[in-house]
Amino acid sequence: MSSIRWLGVVALCAGLTATACGCNNARMVQWNGTTGVVAIPHNDNAWPDKNREHAEALMKSSCPRGYTILHEHEVVVGGEVDHAVARVGYMRIHETSYHPVTQWQIIFQSADAPLLPPTAPPSVVPTQGVVPASLPVTSAPPPGLPPAPIPVGP
Repeated sequence: MSSIRWLGVVALCAGLTATACGCNNARMVQWNGTTGVVAIPHNDNAWPDKNREHAEALMKSSCPRGYTILHEHEVVVGGEVDHAVARVGYMRIHETSYHPVTQWQIIFQSADAPLLPPTAPPSVVPTQGVVPASLPVTSAPPPGLPPAPIPVGP
């Protein structure tokens, strides 16, 4: 058998082995000894990736006595920008599109720890215009303005 043919057979076997085994895309994002977050690309268990199966194996290795899933959610972790240029006659048309990159996160807790109440995902942060309920809302006008509206007109 020639060396080129032998190299082709080895490459084919390596490719089939990698396809049959799948890739473990589950990763531990956070772990403090009792609670943790595991991230996978998609919440599915389709062959060959077996994302959910790998996530459960990772949680089980962290919590050998068992675990409880507290919350699951999809999180935007980045984005991809595509640029395209089309030519129409003498004009060039530039198009830009944005596609968010997401991952599925599973928040879990060890069965040995006291059960925590389910809470909002840790990635949810109030933005401008949203006032948390714990902060007092004041209606004082900015400095230099009168305390009450002054009517204008006849």
